[in-house]
Amino acid sequence: MPPGAYTMASAHLPFVSNSAEGLVNLALHGTATQSATEFDGEASRAIDGNTNGDY
Repeated sequence: MPPGAYTMASAHLPFVSNSAEGLVNLALHGTATQSATEFDGEASRAIDGNTNGDY
């Protein structure tokens, strides 16, 4: 391949699904940490089971 040439590869993953039905959210048993707090964005609000990004 000449200098500066690039290659790209992709894989088709037929087992990926948009459905989370029947899955367990392992993150709910974890503890979130952070190094800074902005806009009252406490780490404890990160793992609450709510998929909405608003806190």
